[in-house]
Amino acid sequence: MTLILDPDQVTGVTNEIDNHRQEIFNLMSKYKSSNLASDSFWRGKSQVQNVTTATDITVKQAKIDSVAQGIVHQLRNTVTSWQHEDSQHAAQQAGVAG
Repeated sequence: MTLILDPDQVTGVTNEIDNHRQEIFNLMSKYKSSNLASDSFWRGKSQVQNVTTATDITVKQAKIDSVAQGIVHQLRNTVTSWQHEDSQHAAQQAGVAG
């Protein structure tokens, strides 16, 4: 299958990813800086603090997942659009050749 790339669509998807890249990076940095693997991160905190922290991290993970799903959805739509254009182009070529 030949993939016909519309520069405007490529730019749109690229911009969408770029728009979220810093947001994802910031969320991941906060998540990693919390050093969850370390027992000392949890030690000395009350159960309420631990629950609050765990909830905050879960919310951040959900936000990252949501952003990623949005990007994947945009990419799928773009690829579907390209495939539709390819099939139209192939039909036109077949009509010309026929």
